[in-house]
Amino acid sequence: MNTLIIDIYNNLRNILNFRNALIFLLPLALIIGSATVNFLLILIFFVFFYDLFKTRNFSIFNNYWVYFFLIFWFYTVISSIFFSGLDNSLKNSFSQIRFLTLVLFIFQNLNFKSYTFFVIIILVCIVFVAIDNNIQFFTGLNIFGFPAEGYLFEKRIYHLDNEIYHIGRLSGTFKDELIPGAFLAKLSMIVLFYFGSTYTKFNNLKKIFFFLLTLFLLQSILITGERTSSIFYIILSFILLINLINIRKVFVTSIILSIFISTIIINSWFLKSRLSDSINIFNDYKNSSYGRLTISASKLWKENLVFGVGLKNYRIKCKELIDPIPDHKYPNCSSHPHNTLSELLAETGIVGLVLYLLFIISFFAQKISSLNKNIKINLNGFKAFIFLSLLPILPSGSLFTTWNATPFWIILGLYFFLSKKIY
Repeated sequence: MNTLIIDIYNNLRNILNFRNALIFLLPLALIIGSATVNFLLILIFFVFFYDLFKTRNFSIFNNYWVYFFLIFWFYTVISSIFFSGLDNSLKNSFSQIRFLTLVLFIFQNLNFKSYTFFVIIILVCIVFVAIDNNIQFFTGLNIFGFPAEGYLFEKRIYHLDNEIYHIGRLSGTFKDELIPGAFLAKLSMIVLFYFGSTYTKFNNLKKIFFFLLTLFLLQSILITGERTSSIFYIILSFILLINLINIRKVFVTSIILSIFISTIIINSWFLKSRLSDSINIFNDYKNSSYGRLTISASKLWKENLVFGVGLKNYRIKCKELIDPIPDHKYPNCSSHPHNTLSELLAETGIVGLVLYLLFIISFFAQKISSLNKNIKINLNGFKAFIFLSLLPILPSGSLFTTWNATPFWIILGLYFFLSKKIY
C-alpha cells in the first residue's frame, strides 16, 4: 500500500509542473469564463516564447502548416490595418497568434502520462457540467442558483397531467451563457476518443461504464436544447462506434441510441418544440434565423470580395446594411454569422478563406510518426471533430472568439502531439 502511494506521489510530482498546470487548467477556465481563458492563453504565450529563446531551438516552426497559419495571421493583421480601418479588427487579428502558441505549447510539454491526467481532468469537468445540467433541467435552477432560460420561480408553467413545468434552454454553470451543450460536445470528444483508443483492453465492467458515460453525456447535451451540439455529438459518437465494434453491433447500438434519443425528446415539451423548429429551419432556411444571418454575411462579402471587412467586424458592418425585411421576426444581424464559411468570407474575403483552408489541409497532410493503431483511433476522431467544426452546413460559433475557439485549438494541439510522439 505504501509503495502504491509513493508511486502515485512520484507520478503526480513529475506531471504537476507549472507548464503542464497551465494546460490542465484550461477545461476549468472554460467553465469560469472567457476572461480566465484569455489569462491562461496569454501566460502560455509568454512562457512558450521564454522557453523558445532560452533553448534557441526553433525547429518546431519547421512545419508547413505553421507557415500557412503565420501567413493567414499576418494577412488578417495587414488587412485590418489597411482595409477595415477598425481598431477592433486589428486587436482581434493580432491576438489570434495565441492559438498557434497554444498548439505548439501542448506539443512541447505534454507526454503520455500528463495526457492521461489531462483527460481525467476533462472527464471530471464534463461530468460535473452534465450533472449540473440535469439539476437545472429538472428544477429550473442549477446548483449555484442560476436559472434556465425563461424560468420564473414565481410563475412555473405546469402541465395539467403530470405537473412538469416547462423551461427553455439551459445555461448550467455558465450563468447567462447558453453554452453547456457546446462545452460537453467539444470536450467530451477528447475523453471518449481517448477511452476508445484503449477500448480493446477494457474488461466488461469498463465497457459498460464507457457505454453508460456515452449515453449520459448524450442525454445531458440533448436537454440543453442546443441542436448543433447534439448533432455534433451524435455524429462523432457514431464515428467512434464504427472504429470500435463490428457493423452488426453498430447497427444494434444505433437502434438503441435512436430509441434513447426519441424517448428523451418525446417526454419533453421543450425538446419537441426545438425539434419542430429544426424541421422548419430545414424546410425554409432562407427565412430562418440562421438564413437571415447568412444572407447578411453574403451581402457584406459581395461588397468586400477579396479582403472582407476584417476579423469580428461583421457585428459592426452588418448594422450598416439595409434590412430588406425590417419587420421580419428574426434579426438581420448578430455578433457573428453563425456559419463558418459565411464568417470567413465576410470577414477575411476570398484571400482569407483560401489561406485558412491551406492551413487546415497542410496540418492534416503532415506525416504521422506514430503507427500505433490505438493512437490512430484518437487521430481519426480529432480529424472528424475538426471537419465537423468547419462544415458550412452546420450552424457554428465564431471561429475567432476565445471561448468557442479554444477547444478547437486544444484538439489541434493534441492531434499534433499524438501524431508526432511515439510510444
